[in-house]
Amino acid sequence: SLKEEIDILLTDFKKTRESLQQIESTYRQKTDRLNQLEQQLNRAQAKRQSLIEMQENYAGYFAGVKAVMTAKNKLNGIVGTVADLMDVPVDYTEAIDVVLGAASQFIVVEDEKAGRDAIQYLKQRKAGRATFLPLTTIKGRSVAQRLIEQARDIDGFIGIASDLIQFDQKVAQVMANLLGATIVARDLTSANAIAKAVNYSVRVVSLEGDVMNAGGSMTGGGGKRSSNAHLFSQKKEEKALRIEIDELEKTLAIRQNERAQEESERKELSEKLETLRSEGEDKRLAEKQLENEVSQLSDTFKRLEREKKGLQFEMDEATGEEHSLTQQLSDVQKKRQQADNQLNRLKEEMDQLSSEKEDRQAKQQELEKEREAILNEWNEARELLASSRSKKESISSQISQVQNIIMHTEEELAELKQGEEIESKEDLTERLSELTEENDRLKDSERSLKASQTELDQMVTELEETIHSLQDRRSNLTEEKNQLDIATSRLDVSIDHLLEYLSEEYAISYEEAKLNQPDDLDREATQKRVKLLKRGIEELGPVNLNAIDEYERVNERHEFLAEQQKDLLEAKESLYDTMEQMDSEVKKRFYETFSQVKEQFAIVFPRMFGGGKAELRLTDPDNLLESGVEIAAQPPGKKLQSLSLLSGGERALTALSLLFAIIEVRPIPFCILDEAEAALDETNVARFGRYLHNFADDTQFIVITHRKGTMEEADSLYGVTMREKGVSKLVSVHLQDVEETVEQT
Repeated sequence: SLKEEIDILLTDFKKTRESLQQIESTYRQKTDRLNQLEQQLNRAQAKRQSLIEMQENYAGYFAGVKAVMTAKNKLNGIVGTVADLMDVPVDYTEAIDVVLGAASQFIVVEDEKAGRDAIQYLKQRKAGRATFLPLTTIKGRSVAQRLIEQARDIDGFIGIASDLIQFDQKVAQVMANLLGATIVARDLTSANAIAKAVNYSVRVVSLEGDVMNAGGSMTGGGGKRSSNAHLFSQKKEEKALRIEIDELEKTLAIRQNERAQEESERKELSEKLETLRSEGEDKRLAEKQLENEVSQLSDTFKRLEREKKGLQFEMDEATGEEHSLTQQLSDVQKKRQQADNQLNRLKEEMDQLSSEKEDRQAKQQELEKEREAILNEWNEARELLASSRSKKESISSQISQVQNIIMHTEEELAELKQGEEIESKEDLTERLSELTEENDRLKDSERSLKASQTELDQMVTELEETIHSLQDRRSNLTEEKNQLDIATSRLDVSIDHLLEYLSEEYAISYEEAKLNQPDDLDREATQKRVKLLKRGIEELGPVNLNAIDEYERVNERHEFLAEQQKDLLEAKESLYDTMEQMDSEVKKRFYETFSQVKEQFAIVFPRMFGGGKAELRLTDPDNLLESGVEIAAQPPGKKLQSLSLLSGGERALTALSLLFAIIEVRPIPFCILDEAEAALDETNVARFGRYLHNFADDTQFIVITHRKGTMEEADSLYGVTMREKGVSKLVSVHLQDVEETVEQT
């Protein structure tokens, strides 16, 4: 299914993303290591370049030595300085430096002429002084083998100084001259024992630089480190840096190849991740469409649920009125049942109306036929009546004629009775018989005619009654036909009304309703559902014909914004996670560093002030990211108070104490101080200058100052002077070289 496909894609996507995150984490780590290697390589290259430049510029050498060595291409026979011509192991640097002293800057030349030319060069340019060691005149010195054997038996014996260094055999005599008569011991105690064993006849130096001079005098102590020691180590350090640079370059190339492989894998996984993301978005879009459909159904369900709740609420409200509305509810149910019955009856009538209509039409046709038959009978009766009346008139006329004849006959009889001529009795009797017969015959005819007339009168009466009956029946049939026409019209109107109602209310035709009507239809439940659906349709309001297009546009915009929102939320969560990690790391590092600085500050402060105490406090320990730092200081002889209540000099010295505490925790290679001690008195200035020497091994300080105490503690002074008006010149003084020159003098 779509859900399973999305789950599979999501699982694959998560695994790929986890793999990508692991590779990216590894990639970042390797990139960080690579950057560290590059930084380390750059530092090593910069340091090596600095050493090369220092060697080329002869930094740290006396002015005269520097002038000769920078011009060695112009001068003939310059071999090099003693420090350049020897390779001193690190363990022996201090001892060799003490033994040689300023001799480490002596210049070795091919012969005396080369030395003279170099001296002349210095004089001409007033560039300073230098000591030259011609290879043709310098002879080596050595310790007697017997003394060496005696010294070797003493614990702590290391060897002859000239044997502990490496040099070209060309300058062997020079090295033997300078170091061949010096024994190197492990420490001062061993040096004392060896000097005593050789009867104080040779110089013995310890690895720490303590010297047992020939004759028994001792030289030693602690102080500033001689700058000559750097001269011995520069070449070795440059060589070590060159080896280190080669190794770093090889390691860097390997790391770069590894990072390139990681980048390739990272790119492949990113492409795969993007492909999975695209497929997932397509699937998610399909799922979204399904969800929209489900959401629509859910909305419909929720709406129906709301309606249900509304109805339930109404039902709950109606519960209190249940007793008073029971009869009304019963009436409503009856009316509803009647309406249902009426609807069913109407449907049944609708089913029967067509057949009834046809039956009535057939009946009407039969009535029409019967009407025509009756009409024909009526016409025939009228004709018969007319014929009877004509026959009656004819009979009446005959009766009149007979009566006239009878009257005429009677008159003739009377005349005959009264006539003058009397006929014979037989003639009269015969005549009378004839007339009597005629009279009887006529009377019989009259009676027959009267009987016929009576029959005709009865027939006419019957015909008239039949006609009246047929007319009544015709009227009844006409009225019945009219009633059927009216009923048919009413049924047609009712059918049209029902069809229109069915179409308007249910949007279906009679045929569709008849076909789709289920056999087991629950009319009450269906009517409730129809009512709810009608109410829902009414709540939907008017139909928007552009709703589909508008929905697609809004849905597309919604999905785009939803995706953007999701990406932004993911980015937001990622940023919050990163910020939380950074805040956690910052808190951790800040607290660790603050604790270390606080501890060192408590140590440095009494050293700088010669007593007292001080501490650092957090203004809000529970909120390290926004907490401030307060300084509570108690100089000697004062109470513990905040920094703002101290004097200007005390505040300055407290700030310097905090600076030195930070440097103790996080040493730095280079530091510039601009008149930092300007507010201090002379005592504290001297203490400040001396304290700077504690960092001399790790940090180089450049101090801009006008205070004499600070200048006295410096190794080198740089200033600007104006010997001639309008012409300024940079002046440098190496105080350590001056001290060593004074000591040798």
